Amino acid sequence: MQAKFIWFIFLFSFVAISADAYSQSFQVGIIEIYGNYTIPDKTLREKLAVTTSDFMHADSFARDQELFTNRLLTVPGVKRAYIAAICCTPENKLILFAGVDEKDSAAFSYRKAPSGKMKLPKEVTDNYNDLMKIEQEAIVKGNPTEDDTKGHALLNYPPAKPIQDKTISYAKKYLADLRKVLHTSADGDQRAVAVQVIAYAPDKKEIVSDLLYAVKDDNEDVRNNATRALAVIAGYANEKPELGIKIPASVFINMLNSVVWSDRNKAGFVLMKLTDKNDKAILEDVKKKAVPALLQMAKWKDASHSESFYVIAGRAAGFSNQEITDAFYSSKQDSLYNEIVKRLQAPGN
Repeated sequence: MQAKFIWFIFLFSFVAISADAYSQSFQVGIIEIYGNYTIPDKTLREKLAVTTSDFMHADSFARDQELFTNRLLTVPGVKRAYIAAICCTPENKLILFAGVDEKDSAAFSYRKAPSGKMKLPKEVTDNYNDLMKIEQEAIVKGNPTEDDTKGHALLNYPPAKPIQDKTISYAKKYLADLRKVLHTSADGDQRAVAVQVIAYAPDKKEIVSDLLYAVKDDNEDVRNNATRALAVIAGYANEKPELGIKIPASVFINMLNSVVWSDRNKAGFVLMKLTDKNDKAILEDVKKKAVPALLQMAKWKDASHSESFYVIAGRAAGFSNQEITDAFYSSKQDSLYNEIVKRLQAPGN
């Protein structure tokens, strides 16, 4: 099943933003509240105190993010909260995702950061920063699609090619150093660069364990880069089963319950690939651990963000890829969703 995804999501909280972008303001178009909570949505929305008539400025998002998070944390019962502003809807408006967790411990837990001091070569980090800028430029210019057929992401944006060629060469040249930084460096930014570059190493089977290690990192950027890379490799593995690449699903099923938006977003991409052949064991695990989260996210208003969860939920409910695709891109979307809910919430499921 070919999903209509655009991978390069402009996430203000961790993508390098150019000077031009920093001067921009964006109207909020959609506000989605998600997570593990029983508090009425109305209460959370009132406390958040943001409406779709409000504007957010790129240069002040970090401050706004902290403000909105603290507002949610004042709601009785809320233990953890998370805010992400994603650009953009087809109308060029922001989507504000507000995650809420009523549990003391995270539904998806992280590993404590290491304490080493090793750094990557400057040429590697400089090239990474150049790639981040090019990704942003591709988004702004409306060309963020990519070719994943090599097992790593290659932007279909011509200015990105020389930078990505360097990334591939650095993955070969510095693989041992990249791994050491990922496993030992106290610097989260360095670990994020390391895992991004590791993903371009030629032997994908060899690096799966490194990427899985990074999925539990306490740094959001590290997890985001690793999980995204594993989604691409999972699709590659589907196309080339003779390579024997195996990616376990359990960590990503648990990740669907994270309060952090990027955890859920990228876990959805991985599980889309891992359930493409309707693996019964994976889908049974999904039904045991992630149905409330899936049903919640499958109803998000923006199709590019809800599709992966709608598809996974549909597969778990026993619908075929064709039935799910036909419904999602038609007037039947809501009616099939209701059938998915009935099946997944039926006794014995």
